[in-house]
Amino acid sequence: MTGRFLKLIAGIMVLSLIAGCSKSANNSKGNVEIQINTVGGLNTAAVDATSLIKTAPSVSTEILKNPGKGWFIYGDGENNLTPFSSQPLAWQYASVGYCRYDWAVLEPEEGKYDWSYIDSAIEFCRNNGAKFAFGVMSINPTSKNEYITPKWVFDAGAKCYRSNIYNSLVDSPEASVQYVPEFSDNIYIEKLQNFANALAKRYGNNPDIEFIDIRCYGSWGENNMYDVETYYKNRPDTGVDGETMWRCWETYINAFKDTDTQLMVAYSLGDNACKDIFERAIDAGVGLRNDGLLHWTSSGTGASNIWADGKTPSVLELAASYGYIKNKGSWDAGLFEETITTTRTSYYPLGGASNNDATKFVTENKELIEAMSNRIGYHFTLNEVMVSPKLGQGDNDVLIMRWTNGGNAPAYKKLYAAAALVDEKGKIADICWLDGVDMSKVTPSMDNKTEYKSVTLASPLKFSKHNEGKYKLAIGLFTSKDLKNPDVKIGNKEQTDNWYTAYSPDGIALENVNYAAFASVTASSVFSDKFSAQSITDMDYTSAWSSAVTNEPQTVNIDLGKERELSTVELYWGQNYAKQYRVLLSSDNENFKEVYATSTSYGGKDYIGFEMQKARYIRLILESADQSGDESAGFEAKQGVNILRNGDFENGLNSWTMSDCTAEISSDAHGGTSSARVAARTSDLGCLKQSIAARLNQTGTGK
Repeated sequence: MTGRFLKLIAGIMVLSLIAGCSKSANNSKGNVEIQINTVGGLNTAAVDATSLIKTAPSVSTEILKNPGKGWFIYGDGENNLTPFSSQPLAWQYASVGYCRYDWAVLEPEEGKYDWSYIDSAIEFCRNNGAKFAFGVMSINPTSKNEYITPKWVFDAGAKCYRSNIYNSLVDSPEASVQYVPEFSDNIYIEKLQNFANALAKRYGNNPDIEFIDIRCYGSWGENNMYDVETYYKNRPDTGVDGETMWRCWETYINAFKDTDTQLMVAYSLGDNACKDIFERAIDAGVGLRNDGLLHWTSSGTGASNIWADGKTPSVLELAASYGYIKNKGSWDAGLFEETITTTRTSYYPLGGASNNDATKFVTENKELIEAMSNRIGYHFTLNEVMVSPKLGQGDNDVLIMRWTNGGNAPAYKKLYAAAALVDEKGKIADICWLDGVDMSKVTPSMDNKTEYKSVTLASPLKFSKHNEGKYKLAIGLFTSKDLKNPDVKIGNKEQTDNWYTAYSPDGIALENVNYAAFASVTASSVFSDKFSAQSITDMDYTSAWSSAVTNEPQTVNIDLGKERELSTVELYWGQNYAKQYRVLLSSDNENFKEVYATSTSYGGKDYIGFEMQKARYIRLILESADQSGDESAGFEAKQGVNILRNGDFENGLNSWTMSDCTAEISSDAHGGTSSARVAARTSDLGCLKQSIAARLNQTGTGK
């Protein structure tokens, strides 16, 4: 054993020992004092850690539409009666409808507003199960109107230019004449601020508003001067003055500062021009949109959206209509899908902004849309729940959940988690808000460098407004505590009104009782305080124990607190794993019995089965390792359902391994007793059991 080995074994992390009793075992419980600060930020609490039951909610592949993410459809900002065309196929996927408005349309006279355009669009979207987003422009190259910024702004003294405007999104564009503001003019800024204040007063905190674009600077409000003859300069910033642009944005930022309304600004410049100004906006909580995806004269990759990654949401917009981009030969479905990982965008267009071509886009790209849908923004799946059978109907209970985020971004919108007691009629009997749960910490799995891609969150659990009875436990996510039922869907089955069943008393076997959660742990060495031995059983899959660099074998001891009946140990490895190790059990912490040993571990997940026996202490001796990377690993021991069926094999088996649902079985007995190992990087136990059964039938070694 070498020092090099111990650097590798430092990755043996998250030894979350889950042990259970047989159905005839004594199931008495005793309270223990535990510290679970590493899970959900809870304070020390006296909970019965050994009574926690572990369940695995069923996973669904259903395409989900959720707030704070998704596909959007463009509407017509000039039509206040029918803002969106009827496109039922596209609305099946869209979670947001979007329109652009001329300022002059919404405020034709100073201080007199026509909100009917926005209100009718909100109603249309609501009727189609979607939210609404919009922006208000000061210049509009698609319009033939002379005044996009209201004429009364200039009559009040704001400086302006009579300029030719070109719609560059059509072939051979003809110039139209518009009066464009001098954006640095103080009167323009003053009137703009008044309008932004009125907009915030009416629509700030409106639950039907998904986001509002700040479109008060540049062509289409997209912060460039490509189509404005008076301003345009042939350089990456197109004539943009960064500080003036910021002054215009500040009118909205100031107006909406006391609301939870998400603001966005558009980037469509070259060579990272004005990047510092956009980063200033991101730091102020403003999201980012890229308006040039798949442009026919440039790469059009939407790369600037990555500036907002992990800070604020972002939007992608095609450079023109879908049909126009196809005619130009720049449509690239592969590049479009790649932006999920290269830009981390949360909102994607169903077609382009120039024409309402969402139906054509969906018809021709249905498979692409369905492949991308649950990868856009956040996509939460509840993988594991640990809870006392009391279900919070007493003092000091705790709910521990393991979540994964299969999307490309965190949830930027504040989400509230809640647990509910569901009675036998399916009605909600009581609700407990899980204030210890912060879903923003459930970052995308693609960013999680460990094998297990999950984040563990926990919260106190206490119900107080129900009658005694038999209940299921359900979990839900909300954008507001004022809602009756959850409005955020998660990737699990067994749900009613977006409440997802996490625990059913009729569906829990005693094998899943967790006796080792938060159990006392010691190790022969520790690499640093950050990698303490207690991390092994803290139920936090992101924490780890790591050994010191030494030539000696490493030993880990877990004290279950009292004697239990055990039959299974599960080891979860990352890219680094112990190639040779032993598992031993003891009732007195002096006389240990070896129940499993191997010198050929393959990493992945080892499910170790042995004949049922009583033990209080579990010892893991790590003797040699194999290196396949720099990442940490995990260990979990649990009774579970022993695949060996406690000695049903005629000759006893030493081990089996499994890869891609193909079982490899070794028929030599280990110490005259039945024990076995399954090494697999899959969590599909159904596939695993079928493979083993098929292999046993072929070899004739099983009864």
